[in-house]
Amino acid sequence: GCGRGGGCKGRPDVTSASSPLILTSNLPRVDSMHILPAPLSIGETEGFTPEKDIFKRSEFGRGLTNIVQQIEDPLVILLDSPWGTGKTTFLEMWAGELRKLGHPVIYFDAFAHDHIENAFLAIAGEIIGLAQAKKAIRKTKVKRFLDIAAKAGGVILRQGSKIGVKAATLGAIDAADLGDGVKGVADEIAGTASEHVDDYIKNLLTKQADEKETLVRFKAALGELALEFSSHAQIKKCNEELKNGALPLVFILDELDRCRPPFALDLLETIKHLFSVDNVHFVLSANLNQLEASVKFSYGSEIDAKLYLQKFYNFSISFPTYFDGAQIRKIYIKNLYQNLDMQRHEKIETVVEAIEYTAEARGFSLRTIERIMSTLNFAFTMASVDEPKLPPIVAGLCIMKVCNPEIFNKAKNNKISMKDVEITFGFSQWAERHLNAASFVRKWWIFCVEKDLPPMEGVNWENMAGSLWGYNHGDRTELVQRTAHAVIEPLSTPM
Repeated sequence: GCGRGGGCKGRPDVTSASSPLILTSNLPRVDSMHILPAPLSIGETEGFTPEKDIFKRSEFGRGLTNIVQQIEDPLVILLDSPWGTGKTTFLEMWAGELRKLGHPVIYFDAFAHDHIENAFLAIAGEIIGLAQAKKAIRKTKVKRFLDIAAKAGGVILRQGSKIGVKAATLGAIDAADLGDGVKGVADEIAGTASEHVDDYIKNLLTKQADEKETLVRFKAALGELALEFSSHAQIKKCNEELKNGALPLVFILDELDRCRPPFALDLLETIKHLFSVDNVHFVLSANLNQLEASVKFSYGSEIDAKLYLQKFYNFSISFPTYFDGAQIRKIYIKNLYQNLDMQRHEKIETVVEAIEYTAEARGFSLRTIERIMSTLNFAFTMASVDEPKLPPIVAGLCIMKVCNPEIFNKAKNNKISMKDVEITFGFSQWAERHLNAASFVRKWWIFCVEKDLPPMEGVNWENMAGSLWGYNHGDRTELVQRTAHAVIEPLSTPM
């Protein structure tokens, strides 16, 4: 029988590295390798293409285009979808379609800009940049907007974002909002001679009125600039029915949920109070649950975050379910498999299959799947061809490395249990059509983890040990530890 060292009587059926179980790596020329998926490059006017629109979202994009074209009143639309579901790719392709139709479009990665302290300056700066880039826009209009934006920015910076935004609504500024500012004014009044108090208050009120007027003028100038954009847009035949032939400015604000919470909320409040004008539409991209967490982080856990956020957008939309979750993950894994040229690794399909079924069972995001597949590809490219790479073991370790690092550390220290393995693969959630595959994966983990192999119907432990003949793998219960260190460990993938 098979002992702890895997020494079994009899010569195995498979006696070389061409074993159907052991994976090998046929390394191509260095200039043809793809270790990590290359960032998807989408041209400014490329739009949806069959090669890149792998989830068939072009029809969804056309519907969204109809909405922004047919409504003149200011719109804020929230594209609500979890992290790693392809929001950025969709929005970049949709922006290209809008540009082809003549729309003025701004794509703004909020996460990449959350080092900026002031949301007003970030948004206004993008609009000014677009206006300056369009030669047809009259320079006088651009200069007028720039001058008024500079004054409005001064108001915002002097008063602080929250106070400045409230001033734009022409509403009273609460003492609670002013905080230390009110106390400072009170202290200054207390130290002023009584005959000068009236003049001091009068100056404060006049200054506040002037600043409110500046912000009102800013919104008017923004509206004029939006019409200027529209009047010079190249309107296609399909847009001839549009009211006044106008094409609104579409400002796409992506990755809102990945920003620092204060910056994310500053963006929302600034859009609502200062940039809400006709012919300017905002499309926000975020996971609403994460955005609600930002609200609670900033304002405390007692706040009704969902209700608070609802005042900042007109409606939310989600990707249509042309495919179910399993189909989407399968399509994405196939796409990564091809783009990473993973077929150069012999018999790697078994590993990818186990990853696919686990991704379905555990509901992995596309971003998580990408990290697991990159870990797998890097591991097989870097590891020695002499290292045994059992597909079920490699698949599990790649998943642990990305999703369950505490279990991966147990594997490195040879302290992993079958309970840990069950957590990693989520076998209890595997679809019924995959139960045979689950049995195959599980039995190999039992073979490598359990000191005393239990009798299992239809399982021949001796044959399994024999399939490893020819490899100096040592004790079978050390295979997981060895694979973790020699094959998987060298790579670390960031979130």
